[in-house]
Amino acid sequence: MCSVVGSSIVRPQRHEKPLRFLLLIMGVALFGAACNKDQAEGEDLGYGYFPRKVGAWIEYQVDSMWRDDQAGVRDSVSYRLKEKVVEAYYDPAGRLSWRIHDSS
Repeated sequence: MCSVVGSSIVRPQRHEKPLRFLLLIMGVALFGAACNKDQAEGEDLGYGYFPRKVGAWIEYQVDSMWRDDQAGVRDSVSYRLKEKVVEAYYDPAGRLSWRIHDSS
């Protein structure tokens, strides 16, 4: 395709067609790579920190600090917290759940 500009004829560059084809191939390749079904395993969110069996327990050292700037009060408390699995049951959705009791 040619176009006339003023009195001269402008012809398209010959390297445009291969460049467009190359860009199309690269786009298809990137799209194919993004749709890869073999994804890595999910991140470990740390849900396995608590033993999930009846009778198991874990103990935490809890330190809490707070302040009230308007009243000029600062205080803290420190204690041990024990959590014990006392029962396993199935919730209404059919998932295995555990009843946990806390004690200080």
